[in-house]
Amino acid sequence: EPASLLWMIVNSQRVDEDLEVALRHADRWDQAIVLRRWWEGVTIDLEFRMFVVDGRPTGLTQYNQLVYSERVARRGAAIAEALRRFAEARVLPRLVGTPFAEAVRGRFACDLALHPHALAQLDAGGELSDGLVKLVELNCFYEATGMGLFDYHADRARLNAGPFEWRVRTAPQPHVAVKLEAEWRELLRPHGEPAARRLTDEAWCQLADAQQRGCARA
Repeated sequence: EPASLLWMIVNSQRVDEDLEVALRHADRWDQAIVLRRWWEGVTIDLEFRMFVVDGRPTGLTQYNQLVYSERVARRGAAIAEALRRFAEARVLPRLVGTPFAEAVRGRFACDLALHPHALAQLDAGGELSDGLVKLVELNCFYEATGMGLFDYHADRARLNAGPFEWRVRTAPQPHVAVKLEAEWRELLRPHGEPAARRLTDEAWCQLADAQQRGCARA
């Protein structure tokens, strides 16, 4: 619904950060909002970030480095190989000669999501069916890039030269809750324990009222 969509946008920390940069560098920032249909089945443990240098994949990491997923840990090698083949066959050829490729000079991060149904095909040793892998987005690859289980400085030589290396978490991380951002910790509060509401929740109330849906105010 339009109201809930706008509420999510104005409450997004990532949107706040991007808009701040866009306003600060308006002369060279091309800001846009892109809407995509929700992909059923996507889960937090099956999103991955691939690093591409000189137009070839050199590394792959689980996107959320805090999460331990037993199904990912058991299939790390198969997942990495399947995503590498997908990128080389379906993503990289389409970027040749594009303004993006020219701007980043063959060096970028490629975020990919794997559908849970793909795991059975990987177990069977077959090729993934169309539609079971999605390109989420392309990003610049530089010092501020989220590195997952890699370290930009410690792994720089390895990621620049290859060979291709993949990393997934193979065991739960102790005391992981203390490393979560504050808003995620709010979601882990025991049921009934009060949590602070963001001021921009008022925007949701106003939008909902405008659509004659009503909104309970705390």
